[in-house]
Amino acid sequence: MTIGNYIQAKLNRFHLSIENEELDVILSSDNVTSNTDYTPAHNEVIKRALIAVIPELLIAPDWTQGGTSIKRNIEGVKLYYSILCKELGVPDLLNPEVSYDVRDISDRW
Repeated sequence: MTIGNYIQAKLNRFHLSIENEELDVILSSDNVTSNTDYTPAHNEVIKRALIAVIPELLIAPDWTQGGTSIKRNIEGVKLYYSILCKELGVPDLLNPEVSYDVRDISDRW
């Protein structure tokens, strides 16, 4: 199995897809291509690629043709994206954590 096939399989679960050429551009920073044979050593590269591509793929509309339609589980994709971000320790751009800073300004009274 190639890295491209593995990433396509992951995205197909959510009815998302990406062209191999586009995937090659994303993977080029890690000196691999979509045709590189998958090994467990590539797991982090694959996760980074998925994190890079998922936000853009969420913009794609649902697809309907004739009597067939494909609806995407956006919340499921966002949850998967969040899991990947936590595993790699990168900021989750789709579900940012709200930070409430409390400051003592009693000296101004």
